[in-house]
Amino acid sequence: MSSFVPLSHSTHKSAGWNLISSYSFASGDALAPVSFAEISQLLPRYTTAFYRANPSDPLQLVAIQGLVPGQNLFVTSRGQWLGGYVPAVYRGYPFRMLPVQESDKLALCIDEDSPNFKAQLDEESQTLFSAEGELSELASRVKDFLMAQHHERAKTESLISLLDEYGVIQPWHIKIDGLPESIEPHSGLYHISETKLKDLTAEQVQVLNLRGALGLAYAQLLSEHRMQELSRLFDLHARHAQENADASDLDLEKVFGDAEDDLFRF
Repeated sequence: MSSFVPLSHSTHKSAGWNLISSYSFASGDALAPVSFAEISQLLPRYTTAFYRANPSDPLQLVAIQGLVPGQNLFVTSRGQWLGGYVPAVYRGYPFRMLPVQESDKLALCIDEDSPNFKAQLDEESQTLFSAEGELSELASRVKDFLMAQHHERAKTESLISLLDEYGVIQPWHIKIDGLPESIEPHSGLYHISETKLKDLTAEQVQVLNLRGALGLAYAQLLSEHRMQELSRLFDLHARHAQENADASDLDLEKVFGDAEDDLFRF
């Protein structure tokens, strides 16, 4: 469980946090919200899709990290991230920008239930506030990093909305050959219909291109072949589990290829 509360000097002047050394907090995330700004880093590793949990929710761009809900194949039992790019949404942990009640503003919040949060500073902790009551330099960098994520996701949602308006986003019922029948597919996923995309008028294609949405559409389509590699990663995890081996020694270069640099690194 998480318990995000707004940072305040009066409450957290003696508190701190530890930098990420384990991604166990993300081990149950089969889907990760991402932005179009990350797409060049995501394509070598992840299948992307559009997702809405409820019919009233806006579609969002996500990276698929597991074949079933509650499963993140990129996190080992020791909390290590397997290879390559870590989606930006995880690198600000245990912080998050959340709306202020009855306001259009966002507040920097921290998860007080996180093991990375320290109610009292220790030798390994990072400070949250300076002696003058201002955010520490590192905490300010985290805030800037999270605000960049927020703005990029808002831009991405605008592009998705345009694609949806043009009718090229369709429900995606994923089927992977060779997987056990006991594995239930994801629900609530959508993808670009190549047929619908080809049926657009020249004027519509031009609008999508000028707005940047056409690039997002093709990037999502190009990422779909990674589902077979995710299936192979699923099999490798299962084999290591049978052999009581740790998944951290999986050779992901044989599955995904070369690693990529991080984006929005703070």
